[in-house]
Amino acid sequence: MIKKISISVAMIYIIAGSALGQYTTTGYRLKGKVARLETKMYTQTKQGEKHLVNETIITFDTLGRITAKQDIKQNLYYQYKYRTNSTLLTPDSIVIKSDNENESVIAISYTASGEKTSEIQISDNVAIKRTDISYDSTTNTKTETIIQLPSNTPTQQIISVYDQDGCKIKECFYVYDNDNYNHPRITHSIASVYDIESNLMQTITYSYNDEGVVSRCVDTYNKRGKVETRNCYTEDDFLFQSQTSKYDKHNNLKKNSTTYNSEDESITNTTTSKYQYDHYGNWIELKFMQYTTERNIIYYE
Repeated sequence: MIKKISISVAMIYIIAGSALGQYTTTGYRLKGKVARLETKMYTQTKQGEKHLVNETIITFDTLGRITAKQDIKQNLYYQYKYRTNSTLLTPDSIVIKSDNENESVIAISYTASGEKTSEIQISDNVAIKRTDISYDSTTNTKTETIIQLPSNTPTQQIISVYDQDGCKIKECFYVYDNDNYNHPRITHSIASVYDIESNLMQTITYSYNDEGVVSRCVDTYNKRGKVETRNCYTEDDFLFQSQTSKYDKHNNLKKNSTTYNSEDESITNTTTSKYQYDHYGNWIELKFMQYTTERNIIYYE
């Protein structure tokens, strides 16, 4: 049995993150057994006129996994398919349809223990992209290589290193230049620090060019995994950007201040977000700048 809570809502964007990357209600930070999430985002003029920016509908099964997502403004429909009797939180395939009847499929393969080994994107019955994933248990390393098809040309690679507790401690991102497929070029990397209870405390993101590191950004996190401060430095340690974020009791961002520094001046921009919540603790109204989002949440009984 399903009960419906129909309340208007507001927010800066519809759903945080990629539609293809977050497969559960946990990924969307929803509480309770959510069956359906309907979201609309508007801009509002000074005269009070509302203009629809985007609209999505997402459905979940009783395990909290996404079963379908519809992007109404973009006329896209995603269907997530899981193996029979499977409790994996990631699907075996994602079918993507558009209003012009084009159809793409992302097929996902796993090991017997549930580790993802590959993704293949097929459009109009032709494979156009493949992601190969391999694991090295001796070094606790995962390597993801993105390959363009049918030319079988590598384009990107991500190498992740984990500690003995399964926490990701380093992640390196590479691209392949057209003239050198044997030696990918690093673009950025992320080093992560955890406390003794495996809670994320700090990340350092390095950006590179052909000569080495050009900038680094240091993020610190609160006890619930949200960024509290960010400081970004040039290669010669000049602080060119700093940011502080504050959260409400539900761990949603309520105030963000960012300062941009140059040799001549500093400029600070501050934004605030206002929320309303339902009795489950899910936000049902968020107002950010000129953006307003309306969200209806339908729960399983």
